[in-house]
Amino acid sequence: MPHVSFAIDTILKDLNDLENEINRELSKESETGLPQIMAENGYAKQLGDIRERISLLLEKVKSRLSNLLRLRDVRGSGSLSEMGLDKEIPEALSELSQLYAVSERLQSLIATISLNLDSTTKSLTQTVTAHALNWIQLITSWIKRISTQLWNLLCSLLTPQEWKLAGSLSSGPFGLANASIEITFGP
Repeated sequence: MPHVSFAIDTILKDLNDLENEINRELSKESETGLPQIMAENGYAKQLGDIRERISLLLEKVKSRLSNLLRLRDVRGSGSLSEMGLDKEIPEALSELSQLYAVSERLQSLIATISLNLDSTTKSLTQTVTAHALNWIQLITSWIKRISTQLWNLLCSLLTPQEWKLAGSLSSGPFGLANASIEITFGP
C-alpha cells in the first residue's frame, strides 16, 4: 500500500500550508487588520480562544497522520487495524469536522462585526470584514478538501458492508430537507 504513505504525506503538507495561512491571517501582526478589528469590537478573547482551538485541532490531526506513517514504516504492511487506519483516520476526520465548526464560529463573529458597524469606522472595517469573510470561505473549502482526501483514502482501503440512508422533508414555508447517510466499513 505505497499509495497510503503518499496520500498521508500529501495531506500533511496540505495541513501545514493551512496552518501557516491561518497563523498568518490571525496573528497580531496580520497585514489585513482582522485581529485589530476583532479586538476593537470586543472579540479579542474569542479570537484567542479560536486560535488556540485551531492550533490544537491541527496538531492532533497532524500527529495522528504522522503516527500512521511511523507505524507503517515500523510494521511495513499489515491489516488496516494493525496499521491503525481503521481508528486514526475517522478520528482525524472528526477533528477536521471540529476545525470546520471553529472556522464557522469565526465567520459568525466577523459577520456580527460587519452588521454592527457605525458610520465612523464603517469603510475600513467593511473592507477588512469583507476580506476576512472571503478568507474564511477559502479556509473552510481547504478543510473540506483535506477531509475529502482522508475520506477517499479510507474508502480506498475499506469495503462498504452496510449502508443506511435516512431523510425527511419539511412541509413548512421553506420546504427544507434533511438527509443523513451511515456507511459501515470492513476489510
